[in-house]
Amino acid sequence: MELASDWSITNKFQSVLHIGSADQDRFPNILFNPSQYGSGLHVAQSYGDCSPSFCQWYLGTGSFAAAGGTYEIKVVVENNQMTVYIDGVNRGSKSGSATYAAANAAVYVGDPWYDAAAVTLSHICLKEIVYPSPAPVIVYVDREMSWE
Repeated sequence: MELASDWSITNKFQSVLHIGSADQDRFPNILFNPSQYGSGLHVAQSYGDCSPSFCQWYLGTGSFAAAGGTYEIKVVVENNQMTVYIDGVNRGSKSGSATYAAANAAVYVGDPWYDAAAVTLSHICLKEIVYPSPAPVIVYVDREMSWE
């Protein structure tokens, strides 16, 4: 993510990336915090249909950014825990309710609910972490078998 040379923290959320088809569906979303909430990224995981209100857990990264700077942002959501890395450094983790796996969710660069951040994104990669399947089980049969 490259920040524009005139980028700055403002008094509004500035959207970078949003995965989800509604404002409260964040699988996750990445925004810059308004100045009144402190500087840095605000990364949230939530699901709007969660009872009684909506389930949300989020992490603020603290200040790290400078106008014109380029940063590698990595968000890993795994086993109900979200970890945010900036330039390979773990900036924090947050645990929450069960991670909802949305099917056919919209992916926005920016989003329709907040002003877009003055950033350029490149090399956007969304991927599922797939764990190796269990080792194959070999069954030995103690008699002759015919495949005729």
